[in-house]
Amino acid sequence: MTLPSTAYRGHAAPTWDTRTLQQVIDYLAALPAPANGYPSTFADVQLPGATNAQILPFATAQKINLNNELSDPGNNFSTASSVYTCPSTGIYFCHGVIRLNDATGSAAGGPNLGMGIYTSEDVADTSFLWHKLPQTSAGTARAAVECTRVGSFTSGSQLRLYAFWDSGSGAGSAGLYSARMQIYRTA
Repeated sequence: MTLPSTAYRGHAAPTWDTRTLQQVIDYLAALPAPANGYPSTFADVQLPGATNAQILPFATAQKINLNNELSDPGNNFSTASSVYTCPSTGIYFCHGVIRLNDATGSAAGGPNLGMGIYTSEDVADTSFLWHKLPQTSAGTARAAVECTRVGSFTSGSQLRLYAFWDSGSGAGSAGLYSARMQIYRTA
């Protein structure tokens, strides 16, 4: 890509500074890839939207069944096991979102939903987050919660999105409408 040297569509020609920036960009683009490649491992997977797409039982940590692969160029995610296997040791950015069925937060005092992304369904993991859902009377109140973490994982670590449902009433279950997890190796 080169910058124009004359005015274009009413805009002034680029200044010396933008041309210098373009030279830096062109220089960096021409550098060879590092011997171990760029850290571009990425996966984007989901549990597609449907009422009761998965049921979370009361007071039990459970892996979310992410069975739809949107993007996984490195083939590191298994839709059969809903597990992402880290291809190399590094720093990974992980993001998960869970949407419950409409009007799920109807329990007195509002229910709690915990979620995490880790190598097991461990509610003691420091990345595990609790969310207090608002109490609703009925209707179509919607609740979605998310979890983001950055962690150092070794090659072969198996990451999964998991949740823990606490109804607030001491019983019952929660239906998931959808869920999504994205994992990106940053370094």
